[in-house]
Order: sequence, then structure tokens, then C-alpha cells
Amino acid sequence: MLKILAYRDAFGIGDWIMTMSVLKMLKGSYPDCILDLNLVGKLGVAPRLVLDIVKNLDVEFNRIFFNNNLTEIQKFYDIVTGHIIYDFRTRNNLIHSMVQNTNSRTGLEIKYDENLYSHYIGSMEILEVPKKFILMPSCGKDTRISKHKDWGYDNLNSLCSLLSREGYDIVQIGVNSDFRLVDAKYRYFDLSLSQIHFLMSQCTFFVGLVNGLSVYSGHHSIKTYLLHHNNRLPFECTLYDNQKSLDVTNLNSNSVFKTIMKMELVKHS
Repeated sequence: MLKILAYRDAFGIGDWIMTMSVLKMLKGSYPDCILDLNLVGKLGVAPRLVLDIVKNLDVEFNRIFFNNNLTEIQKFYDIVTGHIIYDFRTRNNLIHSMVQNTNSRTGLEIKYDENLYSHYIGSMEILEVPKKFILMPSCGKDTRISKHKDWGYDNLNSLCSLLSREGYDIVQIGVNSDFRLVDAKYRYFDLSLSQIHFLMSQCTFFVGLVNGLSVYSGHHSIKTYLLHHNNRLPFECTLYDNQKSLDVTNLNSNSVFKTIMKMELVKHS
């Protein structure tokens, strides 16, 4: 029986969610394999949200463990995946690129399936929210690291205000250090995956940036307006069928608001 050790040498949330789809495809191609997951990377032991992801998405592992002595443990396996990541030169779907990279490194023949995303199967923690609401962040990543992933707080805060004046209730999601959206009705920060899943599953739509939350919404068919700002990747690399992509590099909040309203009007006409 084939023994496979999987790992990623970093803890980006979006990349981890995509990695789980790759491992789901691996299990589909090799259903009888023993698949173990090592959660030690160059940033140390995996953060809480990554633990939530690997334990609650629908990929069955023989065991999940922590061991930073990869040289010692890999001798117990027939195949070690290496760092599962897409090719930064890719011009096709990112998950497809991750599958291709893994096959090239390992000699495996994982079959890529464009419809086989990993999904959340854990419990769902209910939070207080309006009956209908839009889910929004106030920023993307730290702009010192990923300028292409952040449209800016002022733009997002203004968009929140415009949507609120149109009669939408806004629920803000993010981390505790994020700036507050002034007109958000509720704000929830540093959430568990079960809480994130509840908010995603209940929202009317999600206004997202190019980050882990937009990958999560894509995998779970959450209607999303995906805002790209100076994105280094072509849209087709990160775009899911349920997402409307908006290049906001040269757009202000009023322009984006009008575009979203126009799309929503078409939907209800």
C-alpha cells in the first residue's frame, strides 16, 4: 500500500485551502493510499485556522502530526509531496498548477478535476447577524507585503457606507488589528473556521479581496464580488464560477458601488 507524506512549507490560508483540494484529488486518484500530513513549516507550528482547515475540510488523513525533522521521517514513506505550491509563472488555474507541480516532483499521476473542491464538513457556530447581510473585510493583507491584494481601507469603508445607505446591512469580518468599517452593523474578528463558515453560508453576498477568504468563498459557492487591485496574477487564476471579478486598480468606491448595484439590479430584473 502506497504511503504518502504531504506538507506545505508555509501557512497562507488561501494556499492551504487550495492544497486541500489537491490532496482530495490525490485521494481520488489513489483511494487506497495511506496519506499523512505534517504541519510543521518554516513559520513554525501551524496557526489555529490552518489546523481548523486540515481537520474540518473533507480530506481523510491517516494522521496529522508535527515533526520538523523531515529528513528523518521521510524514509518511512514511499512518496513525499514536497512543498505543494503553484508555479508563479502559471497562466492557468492555480489548483491545476499545484497538481501539475506535485505530479512533476513525485511521479504521481493525480488527476485534476476542475469541480473537485475541498469543502467544510465540521460543525457550524451561529453568530448574531441580520436576516440579510453583506459580508465585507476592511483590508486585504499588510500592504508592505502584498500591495496587489489590498484596495485600501478608505475605499472599503466608503463602499460599506454606500451599500449601507442603499439599505444593506453590513457584517465585517477580519482580524482584530483591522480598521473598523464605520457603518458595519456587526463586526467579527479572529474567528474560528466554523464561525467563518456560518457567516459565509448566510450572507447575501461577500465583497472579497484576493486572499484566503475569497478562496474559501469560491470553494463553497458563495456569491462574491472579487476586487482585484494591481493583481500580479491573471483573473482566471483566482476566479471561481460564483465570483464576479472587478478590476478596481483605477476605480474609486462610488464606481465599484454602481457596478455592484447594476449587477444586483440585473439579477432581480
